[in-house]
Formats: sequence, structure tokens, C-alpha cells
Amino acid sequence: MRRLSIVFLIAVATPIWAYPPPPKPNANLIRGWGIFVDPDKDCRCTEEKGILALVIPAKNHDFSFRYNSTRTNAPRVLQSAHGDFKLQVKVQEFSAPKEETSTEGGTRIQSGFSAGLLIWKDEKNFLRLDRFMSSNSIKPSIRVTAYQEGRTTPGRRAMVADSVTLFQIKRIGKKITMEYKDPDNDTEWVAIDRPVVEFSGELQVGVTAANTGSEAFTVKFEGLKFEEK
Repeated sequence: MRRLSIVFLIAVATPIWAYPPPPKPNANLIRGWGIFVDPDKDCRCTEEKGILALVIPAKNHDFSFRYNSTRTNAPRVLQSAHGDFKLQVKVQEFSAPKEETSTEGGTRIQSGFSAGLLIWKDEKNFLRLDRFMSSNSIKPSIRVTAYQEGRTTPGRRAMVADSVTLFQIKRIGKKITMEYKDPDNDTEWVAIDRPVVEFSGELQVGVTAANTGSEAFTVKFEGLKFEEK
């Protein structure tokens, strides 16, 4: 008589709760642009057919260090950069704010709208290259604002045509270089030779806009290109 050996296999099931839940998608991720950062949680960011729009309400949103106040609450859309990179974007034209609409109070302080590129290390170390119009502007200007350890590095302004502005920032090693041009009329990039700024390590890079007036400001960006080596 043959003996039959029956082997019972007992499957030990791991309870579902033993595995961590999958990460939730970031609601502030704008595909192709980065993470929308809104410190005051009162701005809006939309993207449609490759055009990104930032909407800032009638309230001061800016990057500034002053003797009596510090503000870094401007909205931005950023992504990480670790090595050498090239960042480029077009800023569509926008009008100047109305006169005497500054949220700082007083008629001597002109209100302003601005939009462009941002290189962000932390709240005391960053650089923005933007198109700027104040309430007394005749034409827009290109503005560079750089802060290192909370101190302003002398920058540069240049008047430009009232049309789309193309910006470009590069990092090679630690050195930051900046350029701009009118894509409809300029064939060559215009280099900005100051301030001389160096940033090492990981950075957050992308687009930003600011509003120091008491009226809402909407600006549109297009054609973002980010290349990292």
C-alpha cells in the first residue's frame, strides 16, 4: 500500500495596511513648468496650451528687504536645478499700473508690476531677471534684482520695447549669466554684465511675478525651456 504524502501550502497574506499608501499627486504641480508656490495663498496659476498665467490680487506681493520690512511673498513656479543649466522664457507684454496705487501708502512711492525669471536658493539668496513697469513708466524696463545673504547686489536697468520679452539665465559652475532680447526684432541676445552673482549647489529655478499696486495683475508666460547638464 502506497503512502500518499499531501503537502498543504499555507499562504500567509500580508494585510493591506502593512504597505504605505501611494503618494498623493502634488496639486500645485504645473506640468512642464514646476511647482506653484503661493506663500500668501491668494494668487492663482493656470496653464493652457503651453501658456502659463499668474494672477496676483490687489495686494503687495514682492521680493524686498528694507529697514522696516522684509517681503518674499511673490508667487512663483519653480523646479530643481543641480548642475549647469539654461533657463529661458517669454514674458508677454503688460500695461503699467495706475498712478498713486501703491500698497505702501503715500504718493511718492510708485506702484509696479513685474514678471520674469527667478533663481532661488533661500529667502536671503536669490536673483530675479524681469520686465518691470511702474505707474510712471513710459516704456517697460529690464530689471535685475539680486540678494546675497539678505543684501542687495547692485543691478542694472535697461529700457526695452513694449512687446514680448525673451529672457535667458545660465549657470556654468557657480557663475550666473543673464541675457534678454525682443524675439520679434532682435537677432542677438543682449548680455547683462552686472550684478556679478554666483550660486552653488541645488537651486529652485523658474518664473515669478510681483505686484506692489492696489489693483490686480495678470501676466502670461510662454515657451519655457529648461536644460540641465
